[in-house]
Amino acid sequence: MTTITINRPLELNMELVEIDEHVPSFRMSIAVLIKHPTGVVTYQANDIWFENRKWDSFINQLKSSHNQVKISLCDISDFFELTIRQHQNQLFFEIKVEEPETGSGSIRIFYSREIDLDILAQVKERFLDFYSWW
Repeated sequence: MTTITINRPLELNMELVEIDEHVPSFRMSIAVLIKHPTGVVTYQANDIWFENRKWDSFINQLKSSHNQVKISLCDISDFFELTIRQHQNQLFFEIKVEEPETGSGSIRIFYSREIDLDILAQVKERFLDFYSWW
């Protein structure tokens, strides 16, 4: 499967767009939709690159997540980061986005939500189903 779709605790869609064999990496299109009491926050990007080795490290940590306090997946430019962390026996799913804006500004989004083991299992399943060609 070349797409990762997560529906809880937020809507996240990550779709493979391009592969670079010279620098073992791949480009993804990412869409995030976060519903909150007064509306929604959306984020869309079509030029987010991940290194194969960092992706593998994230997948290996996901497989053994019961031993991990924090698992993170970060793109090459550090614009997008997905984190699953444990704090005081609670699990949290987090997304951090920081995009440079033309000029001197930037766009920042930080989302953190407590999750249960069912949601963690769904997240694991979606990432483990992603097709790794390398």
